[in-house]
Amino acid sequence: MGEDVTKARNPLHLLDMMLCIRSYDDITYAHSMNVALICNIIGRWLGFSEDDLMVLVTAGLLHDIGKLKIPPEIIKKPGRLTNEEFLVIRGHPGYGFDILKNKNLDSRIANAALQHHERYDGKGYPDKLKGPEIDFFASIVAVADVYDAMTSNRSYRKGICPFDVLEQMEREKASYEPVVLHKFINNTAESYINNEVILSNGERGRVVLLNKNFLSRPLVIAGSNTYDLSKTDGLYIENIV
Repeated sequence: MGEDVTKARNPLHLLDMMLCIRSYDDITYAHSMNVALICNIIGRWLGFSEDDLMVLVTAGLLHDIGKLKIPPEIIKKPGRLTNEEFLVIRGHPGYGFDILKNKNLDSRIANAALQHHERYDGKGYPDKLKGPEIDFFASIVAVADVYDAMTSNRSYRKGICPFDVLEQMEREKASYEPVVLHKFINNTAESYINNEVILSNGERGRVVLLNKNFLSRPLVIAGSNTYDLSKTDGLYIENIV
């Protein structure tokens, strides 16, 4: 375990760093706040202590701080990045680690900044770490980061329906720490039981039951019709009401 994160509660450098992110780019700031909130939820689902939750939430808040070292015209570009710009963006985990490593913070916070784009199957960056080589807290931040990024609106696309994101994460399960991913998908999907949804055929229905082997494709009742989306090709949840 790294240094006690409570040492960072009093110093204003945590607040200063968040204010720097906010003044640099509102989207990055909002994303950082969302990731921190999602990390808090995942940590509670995993039974973390309050001290570990504090570390995890702080890791979520600061995971993208390395973007402060990226030219703002790239970060704020209102459209898709070129390959060259994306390579520049890929430098932010290392920059974040450099910013945080000498702060009076738990080491897992700096590790999360460095490793939140690593993937469990070794196909991430910057170091192509694999499996347990990746800090467990970084693995949690990775799930929260992907989920928020994909469900949020961007200048070049509308946010993706949460069930579509969960389905993609299920299909790409080799990329994520298995315990974290299962807990996240199961509990997130479960939270939508009894929610009204719009199906891709235009019908309005209600989620009534999860399919344990395909959590992102639940059982939906729409009027007099009952759809098991795990067995219905071409029919899916298009939006959550």
